[in-house]
Amino acid sequence: MRQNNSGKPFIILAVFLIFAVLINLPFFSNMPLSKAVRESTLFIFSPFISAANSLLESPKNAIRNIAALRRVQKENDLLRSKIDAMSAKSQSFDGLLKDNEELRQLAQFKGSNPFKRSMAAAQVISRSGSSWFNTVLLDKGRGEGIRSGMAVVNTQGLVGRTIEVAPHSSKVLLISDPDSSVSASVARSKALGVVIGNLSNVLEMKYIISSSSIEAGDPIVTSGVSDMFPKGIPVGAVIKADKRDYALFQYIEIKTSADLTKLDKVFILY
Repeated sequence: MRQNNSGKPFIILAVFLIFAVLINLPFFSNMPLSKAVRESTLFIFSPFISAANSLLESPKNAIRNIAALRRVQKENDLLRSKIDAMSAKSQSFDGLLKDNEELRQLAQFKGSNPFKRSMAAAQVISRSGSSWFNTVLLDKGRGEGIRSGMAVVNTQGLVGRTIEVAPHSSKVLLISDPDSSVSASVARSKALGVVIGNLSNVLEMKYIISSSSIEAGDPIVTSGVSDMFPKGIPVGAVIKADKRDYALFQYIEIKTSADLTKLDKVFILY
């Protein structure tokens, strides 16, 4: 019958351990042989002791590492929260600076009164969603002295004119609308024409005769022929002037001075 030897290593290990304990007892510690036996025993069992220590230390190290990772994660979360808070404060501060600068420019513009007219500040509260019309709604109306047919400008130039007025709101037809027409002149040559809207920031200036001197970059301003628009309001600048063969008038395109796609605060001229 085959004997089971699986328990022999444990028996041998137990014998050695008992032996190692005995030789360290006071009775054997003074014997000359005991020192050599102790050293031999430590030499034999040192790999097992080292392995046992490693096995015991590994869970401890793992626990310490996990605790350290958790501390680092908490510190990272705290730092991230602080950074997010600082970023939000910075953005808020930048927004306040931008608003203050805008208000300063508006106050300076109104104080300079370049068009020699009384001006009422107004806020754009909505814009027409139709692709056929270019209009905006302002937060000022009859209650604030606004009437139909008043010119509307911003710090860049001409925006349009009021066409409908309610008690506390008014609708403005922008100069980019096809129904808009503005009597204007070329600032350099004084040539007179009419600026017509076409649903974009690039408008057409008509009725400038072919013999007139027109160049790209020429400023276009209101002519003052109509009482609706005071003289000298910037309308735009020439970007294209085409003298076509045998044509009586030039084909002229101008880019508006005011960015009509980003209207916010405007002034209504009395």
